[in-house]
Amino acid sequence: MPAARLDFARHDDGWELVISPPDWLTAPAEPGVTTAFDLPVRSLGADIQVLTWAPAEARDDEPLPLLVVHDGPEYDRLASLTRYLSAGVTGNWLPRLRAALLGPGPRNRWYSANAGYARAVHQSVIPALTTLMPSTARIGMGTSLGALAMLHVHAATPMPSTRNSCSQAAFSCRASTATNAGSLTTSG
Repeated sequence: MPAARLDFARHDDGWELVISPPDWLTAPAEPGVTTAFDLPVRSLGADIQVLTWAPAEARDDEPLPLLVVHDGPEYDRLASLTRYLSAGVTGNWLPRLRAALLGPGPRNRWYSANAGYARAVHQSVIPALTTLMPSTARIGMGTSLGALAMLHVHAATPMPSTRNSCSQAAFSCRASTATNAGSLTTSG
């Protein structure tokens, strides 16, 4: 997601840092449809809170790319993720897609390279989500520990046509089974 723009303005008495909000915050955005529910995951002995988002005109049976987001509700609350998706779809600079924003649960335990959590996401969460929301591709997303957990889910249990996009302040990665199994590139 494009962040705020930083500029410097020169004044007689020095420099001023000027922070401008990103354009997508004020771009036209058709409201999407959101649904919240708890997804029971027996192997974890817990429910995962899920908030889904889709373009308002998307049919329930229409296959679309599915963005699966760790720390999703927080991502939406703190970074306006669904607003960004709405603006992108409305402006045609993002494809029509759906999002499943996963609540963190016991975050440190689940997200810390937990093989049981990775299996649960692979065997229970993703199949449940794609039953509710048919998908053409699945994209994993997270920030910081959530990003590493999503990468671990992907590396431990890769699925065809699944992509991961992980980001952290000085670390970003992309792993894709669709183009090159096991590939990992880093930048940043």
